[in-house]
Amino acid sequence: MSETITEEELKEAIEVWAPKFNLIRELWPGASIEESLKLLSVIEDRAGEIKEEKKSSMGFGPYVKDSETERKVQANSPFNDGWTKQLYKEQLNEPPEKKDKKLSHSEEVRQFDLKQKKKTNKNNREF
Repeated sequence: MSETITEEELKEAIEVWAPKFNLIRELWPGASIEESLKLLSVIEDRAGEIKEEKKSSMGFGPYVKDSETERKVQANSPFNDGWTKQLYKEQLNEPPEKKDKKLSHSEEVRQFDLKQKKKTNKNNREF
């Protein structure tokens, strides 16, 4: 099953592949070649998904998919404050039937703030 590759095809492949591989090596210098190739594969797959999502938006801006992965990233991001992290952690722990009800982000934040106020009021009433 050996397939013959011409010298020109090999040069073209290296020209496309080398910058991507070098970027992976810069970002993750301790990664082995196998790990670097896996990272490259995952990144290219995700880039293809993003490209397809943008195509399906039909000019209304990129469609942001509400995914569990996105929630995990937001719940653990060091750039989010405590309440934002807690909001995303609660979303991850919600039962599936509740996740089906889609609320706008501002409505979710409003509901979260109301929960926090109730908790604060309960704590202030206790002696």
